[in-house]
Amino acid sequence: MEFCFGEVNAEVIKRQRFYADRIACGDLYYRVAFGDFDACPLKGKRARQIGGLQGSSSSVGPVLPIVYRGLGRCKLPTFVGGTVGQTTYMESLRDYYGDINKMRTCPSAGKIVPRDWTNWDNSNNIPGQTFKAWYINTSESGWMADDDWGVGSYGENSWIRKTAGTPETWGSFANMKRVSEVPLLLDARWNNAWATDELPPQAATEPEQYNINVWRTMATFATKRHGNGLCAIMADMSAIPIDAEELWEFKWHRDFVKTNAEDIDLSWLKW
Repeated sequence: MEFCFGEVNAEVIKRQRFYADRIACGDLYYRVAFGDFDACPLKGKRARQIGGLQGSSSSVGPVLPIVYRGLGRCKLPTFVGGTVGQTTYMESLRDYYGDINKMRTCPSAGKIVPRDWTNWDNSNNIPGQTFKAWYINTSESGWMADDDWGVGSYGENSWIRKTAGTPETWGSFANMKRVSEVPLLLDARWNNAWATDELPPQAATEPEQYNINVWRTMATFATKRHGNGLCAIMADMSAIPIDAEELWEFKWHRDFVKTNAEDIDLSWLKW
């Protein structure tokens, strides 16, 4: 396994520290993204190796994006639908978060969503809510290990994984011109999504909006879990708070056409 630290520099670390006391999120972002090794279950030498940091355990530095890089010479995981280990960040990063379940849930969305809250019939895969974790019946899923917890409240940008027949996917950090604009992992209502420039449908309540037609789109990430938005880990190894409208300013895949946040109207998003 070879780690790639090409993008780690003084400006990235400075940006990381600037946001460290502004993130309203918990375990996964603070302990892993910010390298709080005193709080992180992955303590000691192994944790510092993962983080690529030297010095005291209280150092603030990027960890999770480096973990992605550690999966293979700057290459990102491959996406092979319906397979265990080639589909989700939960499996790809398992060795690095120590198989500790709570590392996958935001403190603001730690409780599991009611299994009958959506308007579609699928008791095996239940998308989450802004303040509730998603649920997967792993024994029936076919793409998660049977003994996996099946719960989380973060989601991966699926465009980062190399996918056969989908040239827009990144596949490698080397393909990203501006790594600060590419999201890796975010607060989310499902474990992954293929974000497009399409706006989420307006709805008065979450159940009205969140159905099978939007659960794999930008609507998965378009939440206001923390103030006016959410938290994101970017490909430049920074963890940042963002307004929900700023999601459209990111470069989700190679051909994604960005839109300025001021041109995105989410004033109706009250839940």
